[in-house]
Amino acid sequence: MRATEIAHRLADRAEEFCQWLYPNGCRKSRDWCVGSIGGEPGDSLKICITGAHAGRWSDFGGAQDEKGDLIGLLKRARGIDLKTACDQALDWLGVPPDQRIAGVPTRAAPKPIETRAPSETWLRLQNRLKAGTPTQLVALAELRKLPATAGLELATRHGQLWFADVWDDGFEWPAWILTDGARRNAQARRMDGKPWSGIGNKKAKTIAGCEAGWPVGITEAANSPDIAFVEGAPDFLAAWHFIWYTERTRDIRPVAMFGVNAAIHPDALPLFRGKSVWLYAHEDENRAGLIGAMEWRKQLHTAGAKSVQLYDFAPNHVKDLNELATQLGQKEQDVA
Repeated sequence: MRATEIAHRLADRAEEFCQWLYPNGCRKSRDWCVGSIGGEPGDSLKICITGAHAGRWSDFGGAQDEKGDLIGLLKRARGIDLKTACDQALDWLGVPPDQRIAGVPTRAAPKPIETRAPSETWLRLQNRLKAGTPTQLVALAELRKLPATAGLELATRHGQLWFADVWDDGFEWPAWILTDGARRNAQARRMDGKPWSGIGNKKAKTIAGCEAGWPVGITEAANSPDIAFVEGAPDFLAAWHFIWYTERTRDIRPVAMFGVNAAIHPDALPLFRGKSVWLYAHEDENRAGLIGAMEWRKQLHTAGAKSVQLYDFAPNHVKDLNELATQLGQKEQDVA
């Protein structure tokens, strides 16, 4: 039994498991809350115990990588390795030893990602990043014409969507920023929807010192078999929306390249090995999106991706995933 299957079984009994692992915690709405990984009373560590996201947790008072499934939580809470965590979880689930074939995959773990030192600009901005308030998430959903804020909340919980004031042409402008746990790439867009005049009236600003070829989200996709590979920050948010809408939060993660002219960074390519990848290329009139996606597909095949398929937007008469999400919202409003 693989670790992911064990985690799914624990998620089916999430509240009972949390009561056993963290008896000092308490239920608040859909979450079991404790102070931290250590288990003291509090509410910084939240574990979802019901609904489509049952079994997912995040320590909002800890580091950016303090999140995951219940097997990972057991590992951290007890300070044990993955095999021991699987054995203890199976004991708790009551699974007999003769039914525990291959509790942990034997394949070698991927090499850790080595991040380079950030630029002073990026370092200063990181110190100002804030998770979005409900008001900011609603405003962003309206700006991008998304039908709901649920996908934005998922992006926030995974440490990928942030808000801060960003300098441009003599002023600081409220902006939304996408990045990931590697912090090797980040892009900002203004909350008023206007372009950045200081960089030639472009809609998106890649933060100085970042690596344009780094696919944002790949660090968080390590344990997901499927990847929604998109172009640009708006489609990244739309991908999270569809992941929520289709209730596929356990098996798929979005990954974004911020420009069709950049090749996927060599350090990131091994992380796509064995993955099933859907490419959501922009249907531009000049075919730039499609041409860029074809180059990415070659890189992904060479890197050992299990499959790489191109999504066809034509039947829906839209050019990208953000427009498809907008169309979905309009149809639901028409039905209502």
